[in-house]
Amino acid sequence: LPDSLEFLAFFNENLPIEFATKRPFLYPLILSFLGIIGTLLLQNLMLLLVVFRLSTHLFKNQKPHFLVVISFLLALVFSLNIFIYANKIMAETLSMFMLWMAFEALQKQKFVLFLGCIALLPFVKPVFLFLPALLFLVFILHKAWRQKTVLIGLLACFGLSLLYMTYNFRRTGAFEFSSIQHINALQYNKHQFDVARFGAQKAKEIQDSIILEGEKLAYPLKVKL
Repeated sequence: LPDSLEFLAFFNENLPIEFATKRPFLYPLILSFLGIIGTLLLQNLMLLLVVFRLSTHLFKNQKPHFLVVISFLLALVFSLNIFIYANKIMAETLSMFMLWMAFEALQKQKFVLFLGCIALLPFVKPVFLFLPALLFLVFILHKAWRQKTVLIGLLACFGLSLLYMTYNFRRTGAFEFSSIQHINALQYNKHQFDVARFGAQKAKEIQDSIILEGEKLAYPLKVKL
């Protein structure tokens, strides 16, 4: 898979700068320590643990309702792709595991573990960048004023991501957490829009012309292209 190759090439110093910042460092770091086989084994263990903990959470009563059992089994059947992801070099399983750990930690009021998972999630998948800010608003709306430590911790989690964006700014000139948003906007979003309007051949020509023009520019200007 293209995503897998990008994770494997994360520490390649010859990568173009936009690809060097595309993927956060946490999953490639685990991959570099454990290797491919070790990472896949870890992902399968994580998945089994999440399924087991979810089942014990749903079926903590001795006689769970029949509909709960059926719903759980149907959810597993229609979520078979999670078992596929666990055997691929992809960050989905790790992010799912950390989300579940955060949920359990919050439920048991283990706030240090909760905040640790929330702080690290953006460094697994950039889509979680604004999760600390979102959770901060949720706590505020629920008037959880007594949880001042958690509120301050969530702000610190978001601050950690901002520090990483500052680090990226120093090495690329663009204040961003990941370049994936710009790459996807060109190679997927705009490309599919152009395919619908002009056809596949014309869309490919437009994409190639933009990439060619971008190669003449420094990275910060390429982002604005």
